[in-house]
Amino acid sequence: MGQPQIRAYANCDDALVVWHYDEPIRESRGFALYRRFREEVGHGDERRPGEEKIEPVHTFTPFSGQPAAEGEDRPSTEWPIQRFMWIDVFVRAGFTQVSYRAVPLLRDGAGAPLREDETRATPWSRPIDITPQATDELSAYFNRGVVATQGIARRLGGKQPWKHRLSTMIATPGDATRNYLAGPLRDGLRALLDRVRLDDHMTIYAALFELNDPELLGYLRGIGDRAHVVLANGTGEGADENAPARVTLMSAKVDVRNRMVQKGLAHNKFLVVCEDGKPVSVWTGSTNWTMTGLCTQVNNALLIANADVAGYYLEQWQRLADAGSAYPAALESENATRKEAHLPRQGSVATWFTPLRGGADLRDARELIRRARDGILFLMFNPGTRDTLFHAIMARTHPGDPTYDPDLYVHGVMNQDPNDKYDVARSEFKLIQRGRVHPADPAIVMPAAIDRRFGHWERELKGYNIVMVHSKVIVIDPFGENPYVLTGSHNLGTAASEDNDDNLTIVKDEPALAAAYATNIKAVYDAYRWRYVRSRDARAAGHDWDGPVDDDGWQDGYFAGADGAARQRELRFWLGEDGA
Repeated sequence: MGQPQIRAYANCDDALVVWHYDEPIRESRGFALYRRFREEVGHGDERRPGEEKIEPVHTFTPFSGQPAAEGEDRPSTEWPIQRFMWIDVFVRAGFTQVSYRAVPLLRDGAGAPLREDETRATPWSRPIDITPQATDELSAYFNRGVVATQGIARRLGGKQPWKHRLSTMIATPGDATRNYLAGPLRDGLRALLDRVRLDDHMTIYAALFELNDPELLGYLRGIGDRAHVVLANGTGEGADENAPARVTLMSAKVDVRNRMVQKGLAHNKFLVVCEDGKPVSVWTGSTNWTMTGLCTQVNNALLIANADVAGYYLEQWQRLADAGSAYPAALESENATRKEAHLPRQGSVATWFTPLRGGADLRDARELIRRARDGILFLMFNPGTRDTLFHAIMARTHPGDPTYDPDLYVHGVMNQDPNDKYDVARSEFKLIQRGRVHPADPAIVMPAAIDRRFGHWERELKGYNIVMVHSKVIVIDPFGENPYVLTGSHNLGTAASEDNDDNLTIVKDEPALAAAYATNIKAVYDAYRWRYVRSRDARAAGHDWDGPVDDDGWQDGYFAGADGAARQRELRFWLGEDGA
């Protein structure tokens, strides 16, 4: 057996660990995964790394038939990990120099205790930090918007109605569940707004599709006349869904510019920060400034501290403000030009604004998808049913298509709203898992939940809102020589390109940012995929799954047959063997 490999990636909230062995390990019951790290101590400029700690990562699932209390977790030395990839959800911001080591756990016959096989343990992975900051100029923020979880089920308890209780929680600033769900994304936006509020030399320019979050409204009111907001009418159709927020802002002397469009959507969610009148940074991404956008939909935000990029967004803000509720020809004409800025080291940031004619933004993105060499990861919401970037990605998996590549790793989640004009049941959408094409089962496209109590698992909240995965992200070759991250408010389809106010930002050659987004995509995928598989397998077997089996056969799916080959290809992708 060759030397085992291990690698770890992180963002502001999670760490993803992947390891690899050349062959199965006899009598292995899984792995103990150890975390070595330092936790920052002190405050402000006095913060510094604390003492080094080494501890086993905790897991949630005992062996089949083994008793467990509700919500219990134990060290992976007791409840092993029967996988070669793991999302460490117990890390948090402020953990630095984090590295991991996987140790096989063996059992020498029935009833024997678990023992660690140090001779076949992996080395320690390269250290990473748990932080939103990928580079000096790029920071990525994510929320915890998956509500179909055991944690949320237990926070809500058995009392009904769940939906009403959760709605009350997320509408209450300071509520612990609200803060948990909004996560680092809320923390990052609050810190940015608070900095502006306390500095009279700073101003902000925001273009917002929806606005109803009481905490964010409070910050805008506190900034007052130094805040300039192009505020849309939401979904439109003759109504003004932002009317209460509009009144609140105007009463605080915020400069509100109305954009009450009747065709398409004024769909941006960006914020430009200026110092002494000069643009210095921009906050963009998928997150609407609403309670649900912060808390109960999977969302992301990207903070770009670059004067050139912020300047492009500020110019767009002014064009939108000048346009009022119309779509003048000059707006579409200016949007037809790709805005590009170079970053200090090697990367670059390109930005497309819409609406525009001719689909130049989609052509640009399709070309990047066509050139992908190692893999494509994605989260999407309502891209459409034809000529979308989802279809461009899918084409790479179709034999006979000119762009087909059987070795390309494609993985992601697409949340199509069945109440929208695009009907999932009749669409031709498919989902990719480990490079294999699967029909678009609504249980995957519309992510699943544990729908009844079994073992120590609680029934989970489902159907709180149709929009579960609202992020719009594509990551191309994240561990290759030329990684790309595509994100923004753009839904990655024709409607966003031709009909809506939107933005699409393309970041090239910034591997730490690509790894941060890749980690988030994998965490979201795993959360929903696990629930789908548990439900599917329970239907097939006629009984519920209640934990891993206490033998070494769990490895068969990684080393035998077509499934084993696909899983090996997946592990190679995450280890970066096909790229850098």
